[in-house]
Amino acid sequence: MPSTEWKISSSLLQDLLAASKRSHPNEFIALLSTLEKNGRFVEEVVVIPAVSGRDYAALHSELVPFDPLIVGTVHSHPTPSPYPSPQDLMTFARMGDFHLILAFPYALSGVRAFNARGKRIPLRVV
Repeated sequence: MPSTEWKISSSLLQDLLAASKRSHPNEFIALLSTLEKNGRFVEEVVVIPAVSGRDYAALHSELVPFDPLIVGTVHSHPTPSPYPSPQDLMTFARMGDFHLILAFPYALSGVRAFNARGKRIPLRVV
């Protein structure tokens, strides 16, 4: 039976937290990718043009590449809440199976992973 556990590289997660800090007080958003099809080990970020503000972040969907290795999104919340908004849930449903929210102050304690339906899922940092 295939593993349902999602993993992310520690160095990538630290880079994403740093990008969130740099974007503060605006949100940061990017795409997440694996190195193998149907993989569950997130090792790359795909940054494309986005618009963001204090309470929103959106990708230019026409610029999202068709790439089966893209598994979802990551975005920051410039507040301590690491839980998805209704808009986040709509993005999750359209953009893959794995999503991260990085909440202020952008430390490991504010990282949450969700599936496409917005259900919290376990994440292992390796």
